[in-house]
Amino acid sequence: MVSFKTASNNWEGLAQKDAYWAICTDPEKKRGGWKNDEFFYTGRKEIDGIWSYLSVNGWLPKNKEEALDFGCGIGRLSFPLVSIFDRVTGVDVSKTMIQKANEFNQFKDRLSFVHNERPGLSLFSDGTFSFVITLITLQHVPKPHSLTYISEFMRILKPHGIAVFQVPTEDRRKFSLVQRFKSAVHIRERLTHLGIGSGFRMEMFSLPESEVRQRIENGRGSIVGTVTTNQTNPSYRGELRFNHPDDIGDFKSTLFVVRKNA
Repeated sequence: MVSFKTASNNWEGLAQKDAYWAICTDPEKKRGGWKNDEFFYTGRKEIDGIWSYLSVNGWLPKNKEEALDFGCGIGRLSFPLVSIFDRVTGVDVSKTMIQKANEFNQFKDRLSFVHNERPGLSLFSDGTFSFVITLITLQHVPKPHSLTYISEFMRILKPHGIAVFQVPTEDRRKFSLVQRFKSAVHIRERLTHLGIGSGFRMEMFSLPESEVRQRIENGRGSIVGTVTTNQTNPSYRGELRFNHPDDIGDFKSTLFVVRKNA
């Protein structure tokens, strides 16, 4: 199993090379192609899409006190959440991501960014947050750690709180072991070519939906809705789509909406 330290060092390396592209990997935006306004606008659009989806289905959190953006990066989703919640916290394993997020932070009285230096989310107490969100993050976290984080989301949610998280639930590739190895080598070579550097990997990991459901139920949560998204697309640029027929690729991306039971 990949250790927490190894995973953290990997994302720190990606952040140091190109923090924007490490988050939204549009090939046209590599090598510093993202502009600040354009990049952060994708976060606003994505939160608007999520909030509209929750609203239409009657799943909005009733309590707007505190929200957590897990895997916040440089705050792409954190900043638009400030207009919804009284207080927002962004957390990330990359020190560089947190430093950059703080440089952009104009809401220091209501928005804070925290560097998580250890596995799990033990830096937060039980029942802290009314809302937890994480998008395009768990898909790059190895399975054992992802399952731990899902359990942690349930622990830190307030009763009746809402968690929204996206994760690949099915690997549709039909690779042999040799093909998988060649694919991994190709990814490393591609990142090196892009200037990301040798040794830093951007891999995709899937979780069986049955195991996700078990973690949620064990944490006194209930799944109120699921929907397929386009967020495992290698060229994802923050343009969220639901149940689009063209988005069936190597991985099935599932967005879970979960409510914490009383």
